[in-house]
Amino acid sequence: MLFQNRQFMLIVIIHIYITGVFATNLNNLPTNLENPSDTLFIRMNPVTVTAERTQASLASVTLATSVIDHELIQSLPLNHLTDALSVSAGMMMVQRDGLGWQSDLMVRGFYGGGEAEYVLLLLDGQPMNSVGNGLVNWLEVPVHNLERIEIVRGGLGALYGDAALGGVVNLITNSSKKPTTSLSVAAGSFGTSTFGLSHNNSFLGHRYKMFLSNEKTDGYRDNSNGSNFQLGGSLNLVQTEKLNVDIHSSNHLQTVQESGPLPSDSLTSNRLASELPFKEDGTSEISNKLGLRAQYNLSKNHTLSVDAWYDRKDQSKIRTLPVMSINLQEHGIEQELRVLDTQERVSNSNRYQANAQLTGVNYWGNKMSRWILGSNIGHATLDDKYYDVFFGSLPAYTDMPDANQDILLTQSTTNRQSLALYAQETVYLTKWLKIAGGGRFDKIHDTSDNTGFDKTEKAFSPFLGVNVQYVNNEHSTGHFYVNASNAFKTPTLDQRFDQRLVRMPFDMNDTTGASFGGYAFYGIVDTVTFPPISNAELNPQYSNNLEFGFQHLHTLNPNVMDLRLSASIYTMDVRNEFDFSFETFSYINIGKSKHTGLELEGELDWYSKGRVFANYTYQDVVAKSGSFKNKNLKAIPKQFISGGFALKPTKSLTVSLVGRLFKDAYLDDANTVKLKDYSSWDSKVSYKMFNLTFSLDIRNVLDASFESTGYPDPTPGSSMQYYFPSASRSYQFGVQTTF
Repeated sequence: MLFQNRQFMLIVIIHIYITGVFATNLNNLPTNLENPSDTLFIRMNPVTVTAERTQASLASVTLATSVIDHELIQSLPLNHLTDALSVSAGMMMVQRDGLGWQSDLMVRGFYGGGEAEYVLLLLDGQPMNSVGNGLVNWLEVPVHNLERIEIVRGGLGALYGDAALGGVVNLITNSSKKPTTSLSVAAGSFGTSTFGLSHNNSFLGHRYKMFLSNEKTDGYRDNSNGSNFQLGGSLNLVQTEKLNVDIHSSNHLQTVQESGPLPSDSLTSNRLASELPFKEDGTSEISNKLGLRAQYNLSKNHTLSVDAWYDRKDQSKIRTLPVMSINLQEHGIEQELRVLDTQERVSNSNRYQANAQLTGVNYWGNKMSRWILGSNIGHATLDDKYYDVFFGSLPAYTDMPDANQDILLTQSTTNRQSLALYAQETVYLTKWLKIAGGGRFDKIHDTSDNTGFDKTEKAFSPFLGVNVQYVNNEHSTGHFYVNASNAFKTPTLDQRFDQRLVRMPFDMNDTTGASFGGYAFYGIVDTVTFPPISNAELNPQYSNNLEFGFQHLHTLNPNVMDLRLSASIYTMDVRNEFDFSFETFSYINIGKSKHTGLELEGELDWYSKGRVFANYTYQDVVAKSGSFKNKNLKAIPKQFISGGFALKPTKSLTVSLVGRLFKDAYLDDANTVKLKDYSSWDSKVSYKMFNLTFSLDIRNVLDASFESTGYPDPTPGSSMQYYFPSASRSYQFGVQTTF
């Protein structure tokens, strides 16, 4: 039974006890929810809603939290959401296409490699991760439509459950009640063009907001063109003193060709090329989301919030995988024959979710506590079909037919039901001491209609945090914090049930002259099919987390110049970490690993003249069991540095520059192949004239040539590596107006 979890029941009982004892004279209590000592430095100490699932000032939270506001988003050279995230400590982005259309996120040493996600993405509190693999489509929300971005790093299982092992990103859209319309157009290198429109107003007393965006590109490399269209908004249905009800929708249409990796021996000859086997690769998808949000004020200090939403995604994805390389020396040929497999996946997913949360504030004497009690329920279904496109040697792909759906390889239907209960209490014992504690119980039930698989996972994620204010005067405010927590991640439906078959060439020493892909002398006469790349027996991965940090705000000149410094040191002991094994060509649990790291952030806010910022991230991820014990996990840089400025020499002119440096990443489990360190710089110049703002963005200013990531050839003993090359310098000119 769900309520047999004694740890969770203990938290609920304690919560009810505290609420019952101290919830007195509710209608006569003060309405200020913030600690009086956190009222300074409003620009650099904003109120956040993500770290504690309720309002709290940035400096007072007990987790590593960053906020990127609208002013900085508009000032920096940020074309996509991934560009914005990477100006924060601990958030590293890998661009597989060089332009940001195909990006993967790394955070605190967790990297899904485009197969899974370790961060939960929210849009105004609504989850955006996909059903099948949990991935985020980072193009689904236009970045310039955002009011702010809240980033919370670390395991947040106690509040958000599954998928928040690395952190949570919450995108907050414009909530201004002032009627506003914003229009933007831009065009630039590689046939890239964008159009954006956002508008908020009221009609018959009902507030509404909407956004529309359309982007196209020919791509940097061959076979990398794409189009991306978004349409969304919200409408306020009821607005009274006690009740607020909104409906919101987000719709997305995207078509992107994928040029694939380049083998190491091709990088020097033509970095723009896309190898022949990848000519059909790409993704087409349509996603629709519809939600309802209601908030009811039970009293001056108690609020009930209910969110319900539905999302659907239809996707067609053609993907080519290199499966092995064959040494042809015994045939008198001094080269390796590469064998690849191209399949098309057609899928559709449906998901229903609802969340209810009760928030309260209690006072006794000069003390205050804030608490939340919530529940979440969800149901998701994923239907999959795999079709054969082509399988053969690299030369044989010259005869590859156009993609078709004539040969069905596999099909499957999988389901996931989820139920969660969570509670957290934050107590301000004194003006300088705050303690937060709570936990979450999750129950996840997976089934497969094809295999009969039926399994239920249960997890309890506790959290305890302390925030101590060590200074508070007219010049400075500073807080230390420490927290300990548990978090978990259940295998995605793809990791557990994906039915893509693994096909390999067979009987390679046969001399009968039979052909494989039309090349008889290669001596490959047949194929053998192995089990799918998924692994139904995967266990959830768990982490025990400990973190210490501080936030310090100092005014150098009141209302003129402020300085913000923050740091966090963490350690995470992970067991059953997921990985993809090239030996078995399937997902596996790798036993134990240890994630340790340091994140530093500094920002100088010169109110009328702009900002300067710098971030440093160190992360060390080491396997603690298995054949690669004490080796770093592959493809994860140990060091990441980002920094830049957005300065205003005049009221009309803004000049910005952002740099990023990646260091110390290995491509293989044995740590024998190192990815070359690389850096990139982007700049933007904008000038406001009347009601128009003209801008020029330059990406990769120094025209650096590098590879953002890669992976080794899966064939044992092969020296081949596959890389994703960067794009060359590019330009984009834009015009924006707001009225």
